[in-house]
Amino acid sequence: MSEQSLMALARAETTCGCGRVHTTDIHRILLRDDALAQLPDLLLQPLPERFQRFDPATGRVLLIADQSTWNAAGKQIEAILKQRAILTDTLIFPASPELVPDEAAVFSCLAALGPQTAWLVSIGSGSLNDLTRFVSHLSRRPYLCVATAPSMDGYASDVAPMIHHQMKITYPAHGAEAIIAQPDILAHCPQRMLAAGLGDILGKMTALADWQLGSWIEGEYHCPRVAAMVHQTADEALAASARLKTRDTGAVSLIMEGLLMTGIAMSYAGSSRPASGAEHHLSHFLEMQLMQQNRPPVLHGSKVGMMTPLVIDLYRHLPRITPDFAKARARAESLDLTDVTERWQADMRRVYGRGAAEVIHLAERSGRISRQRTLARLDALQTHWPQVIELARQALPDPERIVSALEEAGARGETSASPVTASPSVPTTAPRARRVPFSPGRAWSYALRETLELRRDPMRATMALLGTALLMFVFGYGISLDVEDLSYAVLDRDRTGLSQNYALNLSGSRYFVERPPILDDRDLDRRMRAGQLALAIEIPHGFARDIARGHSVQIGAWVDGAMPVRAETVRGYVQGMHRGWLLEQAKHRLGQDAATGPASIETRFRYNPDVRSLPAMVPAVIPMLLLMIPAMLTALSVVREKELGSIINLYVTPVTRSEFLLGKQLPYILLAMLNFALLTLLAVTVFGVPVKGSLLALTAGALLFVTFSTGFGLFASTFTRSQIAAMFVTIIGTIIPAVQFAGMLNPVSSLEGVGYAIGQVYPAAHFLTITRGVFNKALGFAGLEASFWPLALAVPVILVLSVLLLKKQER
Repeated sequence: MSEQSLMALARAETTCGCGRVHTTDIHRILLRDDALAQLPDLLLQPLPERFQRFDPATGRVLLIADQSTWNAAGKQIEAILKQRAILTDTLIFPASPELVPDEAAVFSCLAALGPQTAWLVSIGSGSLNDLTRFVSHLSRRPYLCVATAPSMDGYASDVAPMIHHQMKITYPAHGAEAIIAQPDILAHCPQRMLAAGLGDILGKMTALADWQLGSWIEGEYHCPRVAAMVHQTADEALAASARLKTRDTGAVSLIMEGLLMTGIAMSYAGSSRPASGAEHHLSHFLEMQLMQQNRPPVLHGSKVGMMTPLVIDLYRHLPRITPDFAKARARAESLDLTDVTERWQADMRRVYGRGAAEVIHLAERSGRISRQRTLARLDALQTHWPQVIELARQALPDPERIVSALEEAGARGETSASPVTASPSVPTTAPRARRVPFSPGRAWSYALRETLELRRDPMRATMALLGTALLMFVFGYGISLDVEDLSYAVLDRDRTGLSQNYALNLSGSRYFVERPPILDDRDLDRRMRAGQLALAIEIPHGFARDIARGHSVQIGAWVDGAMPVRAETVRGYVQGMHRGWLLEQAKHRLGQDAATGPASIETRFRYNPDVRSLPAMVPAVIPMLLLMIPAMLTALSVVREKELGSIINLYVTPVTRSEFLLGKQLPYILLAMLNFALLTLLAVTVFGVPVKGSLLALTAGALLFVTFSTGFGLFASTFTRSQIAAMFVTIIGTIIPAVQFAGMLNPVSSLEGVGYAIGQVYPAAHFLTITRGVFNKALGFAGLEASFWPLALAVPVILVLSVLLLKKQER
């Protein structure tokens, strides 16, 4: 059967005599000599609506292989994609031991996914294909399958047989967007894989018999047309078995076509019934026993081939049985189901070991142990017994012919493997695997993955590294508490020498800049409204005369009160200069210093003697930036996982919530500490604010603080589901408390009520005490000990809250 014939069947949509319309979810099959060269075009093809269109400029392709399949086809695929400028990432498993599609393998695949990963390409067969299909479905990404060996029939499947707690469980998934196979690559696979493909196809003979039996006994759906298609495929494979030994390309292609044909048949039937029966159940049991006994795995098709003659022997035994259906019914009606169930469960525990719980659960869910169901089966079996005997005699080949065909194909080493039996030494109650509460290795894997994500996103990495520096300049120079160079003007209604002397007293101050005189009341009001003046001095008529006579004089000082803090400062400046002028006048008139008295106050400033804004603002801005930016980046990193669907890593792998969160947090702690070093360098070199105290104390405080701030980002991410919401929560939860309640502008001690309580417990307030203490007051650990304890306490509190609130399940 050619590629065209397979595609015709895959795309057909006709009503069958069975009453169903047969369709498949197979989009493309390429079985040709230049199949790999078509891969770039397949990646650019239109996709179903559930997938995003691939943009080769930004999207990446994850190639999943093992070392053997990588050598067989992976390197060639990577080179082909590179020639077309398609970006790739690789995940290459060791060739030995053979890959087991279990939780660890799933985690490895999910950890290799990035936000730009648009396609998954499975390079290989069997477990590699099942694993990629499962991860593709979980992550909602399309995948292509490149076959390197005709070893099993799962290429066209839309389910994924996986290993969970050492149990073989089939999970729903979606099929490959295309199946690609190149005959020359298939023919050069290991001989045992060719034999495994043959074994998988020959197993369809007993699977078809079981399907027919199921339709008679259980009333299952059955399609004679589909069964005939699969039977013809199995007969052709049996006839070509001897040619596989010589790696005949035609025979190899025939096996591959047969495996794809059975995939189409399963899609037609809507189940695996045409391709999987008792021989598959036995092969899965053998696989689980091999794992539990730590024995090397055997290829799936080889196990199916080994089990097929055993099942045929069981069918051959049926004609020698004369069942007494009346006695069987009486036995079923008299059974103590509780006792039967308990004994059966004990057998399952003895045979399956730690996987028994899943077997028992599946049986209970299906209602297998049921008196009514057993009686109904007996009735159906009695009705169809003649057909059952005919099926056993005529429909199946000689089991020796199956064994001979497998050995001709090169499966002698596999079929002669020593049998596996359930060991009596396996405890009836399987011991639970010891659960590790915290694995540094798993957390480190997430940290490396997050680091890789940052490397793949230059914009986010640049913002993480340089965003704080940019904001440092904005806040450092843009927010100033210095009140100087204030515009003022004088409305001199007296126009005498004394009034001019008073006006000159202001013009000589460094705090004020004189503007043209005010003409009248209207001019004063206009210029104050326009913001042209921060201060207007009104000297009344008769100013000099009243001073000379010793009368009280009221000078008007009009201050722009739109900015209260600045207005209060201006008032203080004006009153100070007014008192200074009065003292000068008293000295001039009385010939003595009127300020001389029994006591005087000499004001001196410590720590910031020039009372400049930069030494106060720079140490205050550092905590705010180390709180806001790391928290936001950490929250976004987790929420991106939710938006992209890669949060499924947490849901389906053994990783714990604490490992997941800590792994996400570690790269941002490192980035935050790099930002701290950069901000400190800027403070010293650009802003001229030296580190007077202990740099070690400052660094230790910064480490505790950024651990809290990134932890706050984790906390915000536990209850937000979009990046916009995460940014909103982190901005509200960081900037407002840091500015209003942490002492950045006003001391915490000056706050009252709730504001004071927030300032006492909020970590930014304590780190601000540390930064100002080290930068301005030359303090070290001894002087700042009281501020370290709240920071040290805040770190575990926020992390524990984050772990408790993050649910390890989908909502």
